[in-house]
Amino acid sequence: MTRTMGWRGLGPVRSLWMAAVAAALLGSCGDDSPTGPEEPALELVSGDRQRGLVGVAVADSMVVALVQDGAGVPGATVHFTVGEGDAAVSPDSAVTDSRGWAAALVRLGDAAGWVKVLAVHAATADTLTLQFLADVPVRTVDLPGDQKLELVWIEPGSFLMGSPDSEPGRTADEGPQHEVTLTRGYWLGKYEVSQAQWEAVTGFRPWEGLEYVWHDPDYPASYVSWDDAQDFVAALNALEGEGVYRLPTEAEWEYACRAGTTTMWSFGDDFMDLWDYAWYRENAWYEGWELALPGGTRLPNPWGLYDMHGNLNEWVQDWLGDYGADSAVDPAGPETGTHRVVRGGDFAYEAQLTRSAFRSGADPRGRSSIIGLRVVLEE
Repeated sequence: MTRTMGWRGLGPVRSLWMAAVAAALLGSCGDDSPTGPEEPALELVSGDRQRGLVGVAVADSMVVALVQDGAGVPGATVHFTVGEGDAAVSPDSAVTDSRGWAAALVRLGDAAGWVKVLAVHAATADTLTLQFLADVPVRTVDLPGDQKLELVWIEPGSFLMGSPDSEPGRTADEGPQHEVTLTRGYWLGKYEVSQAQWEAVTGFRPWEGLEYVWHDPDYPASYVSWDDAQDFVAALNALEGEGVYRLPTEAEWEYACRAGTTTMWSFGDDFMDLWDYAWYRENAWYEGWELALPGGTRLPNPWGLYDMHGNLNEWVQDWLGDYGADSAVDPAGPETGTHRVVRGGDFAYEAQLTRSAFRSGADPRGRSSIIGLRVVLEE
């Protein structure tokens, strides 16, 4: 396989190029547009290499979307101003360039602080979505080999775990739906554990020489059993000198995945939007990507977590078992079992198997190309 990863592999160069473009656009917006700093701080948020969309940059209230021309060179730009509050529902400006690209602000999301942006090519209906997230605390931990582990703070709270009887694609073990309260906040991996992080901590590569995996430090670690995951956590704790790392419980995982939502996915109920948020059968396996892809190449959920839907199933701490109907406080699952829970779905799964409530299980000793992990750091 000789596929390249498009703009992601050119991050620093691309970001500088985008900064220059955005600065020029910000400086030519007219009196009604917000004035950005002379050298605006930009964030590369998202891109879709399969559709020729390079990415977007953000500075103040200006969004710049970059697209590639037929030669693979960054070309046309679309940009517009994002309003505030209710005004954000209508675009302050929308442009169409000579190649037929247009940008418009289409709606304000349900979650506070979210704005959804749509860049459209009129001829082909290719699209790119961008979401601004409310500020969430992020913690960075230094690992051996100059690796970094980023974690997002998850506040304690309550939610409905499982799915209602009426949810399309629901399986029986997703019910009964019941209230769960988590009394303690926790730090959860922003991304699935990467190959580089795994090797830096454990010193071995369980995926070495196997199929359905790309051997690259930025790709997520797969072919790791639940038992392997415990070894990874133990090695992290040895580095810290105390037992502060672990796998999330199943309740912690679903709470973080839902991120305050009650819909089928953390972005809503329309499976057509899944393309932008998850690597799954339609945009990975059927497109020739028969493997998990690097974290951060799809959009995050409302709490800034990536790949909670699709890419890799993720081990959690619990044994697989039936839910109870009663409300629960800090549940840890059954005391015994034969299979450990995996959550999230993967790059080969159909859309309904990536829903927030979907659950499955696997032999804790087994290794698979479709299972990885993310970790919890206790406060």
